[in-house]
Amino acid sequence: MKQKTPRAKSHLETIDCGSNLSTIGEDAFYYCLFLSTFKCHAVTPPLCVQFVLYDINKDICVLQVSKGSVDAYKNAEQWKEFLLIEALPNNKGNANGDDAISMADANAVVNYFLATDKPQDFNLKAADVNGDGSITMADANQIVNMFLGGK
Repeated sequence: MKQKTPRAKSHLETIDCGSNLSTIGEDAFYYCLFLSTFKCHAVTPPLCVQFVLYDINKDICVLQVSKGSVDAYKNAEQWKEFLLIEALPNNKGNANGDDAISMADANAVVNYFLATDKPQDFNLKAADVNGDGSITMADANQIVNMFLGGK
């Protein structure tokens, strides 16, 4: 059996995964021994190949997920091994309040910006992703990037 050597990611402290993540492959978190925060915006817990979360110290690393998904992660294979599973703070980007970052949030921000639709349940604080105090197309662009897994 080939011996693996530690990689540069061994000193990662935080991981932030987008809402469209559905599967995590082999060695994705290999040697992530110092991880303290794992944020996963996916409403449904992503499927993990065997032992993909093995190197993460699940006694100290906090798993943060969408507010409505906490129980799903607490019951999902491998994810349920995290001792600390909690709702994501602020849930930036969740403009429509459905607990998932999606293109629907970006569309809600565009419609709000264009004044075509100002629904009562629109979350102004979550929609102002860049924190500049106004809802603009820049916020919609950031939500698209969040959905695609970027920052």
